[in-house]
Amino acid sequence: MNLRRNATATILLDVGTSWREIQGIMMRGQARVLENTAEEAADEWLQEAQMNLGEKSGLRKDGEIQPYKASASGNTRRWIVFEPTSIVSWDNSKVGLVKNTEFCTLERNVLHFPFQIHHVMDLSCHNNPL
Repeated sequence: MNLRRNATATILLDVGTSWREIQGIMMRGQARVLENTAEEAADEWLQEAQMNLGEKSGLRKDGEIQPYKASASGNTRRWIVFEPTSIVSWDNSKVGLVKNTEFCTLERNVLHFPFQIHHVMDLSCHNNPL
């Protein structure tokens, strides 16, 4: 996995089918791989991320949400912790509607993947100087 050699990473997510509908976010930052079950156990947010993904995936037993149990105990699956240093987002549906757009900078955020944003401490928005 290249992240083991170079932790610099970019995550790009978007939704929409036509240009006018596209909304997206690009996050740049540092990533690290949780290599074993000891690192997973030491991560303070992984259990919450596993429960969130279990709920999203419909994992239930006797009506109770079950955690997504993929872990580093096997040979093929690892959790990745991503810490963004910058975020850019866009919403093409607003193009032409807003004269003074805003951009946001991230002060502190940590993500666990697959698909889990688990903690946002401070997100500050500033007027775009352009």
